[in-house]
Amino acid sequence: MVSGCDFALIERAWPALTLANFWQLKNAHRPDPAALLAVADIPALSPNAAEKFRRRAEWLLENAY
Repeated sequence: MVSGCDFALIERAWPALTLANFWQLKNAHRPDPAALLAVADIPALSPNAAEKFRRRAEWLLENAY
């Protein structure tokens, strides 16, 4: 890649999830478990990452809410 190249967003596969939203959710102290589960269901997410989101949502549902 050359410095100064332009990028264009052609399509957003998951309109409700931006990278900023993803990182905010991932780093939140007490994220919404439903949001964690929604991200875990995104097919492009690695199975390992999806499992981490699911486990965190389950823990929050059992212990924090």
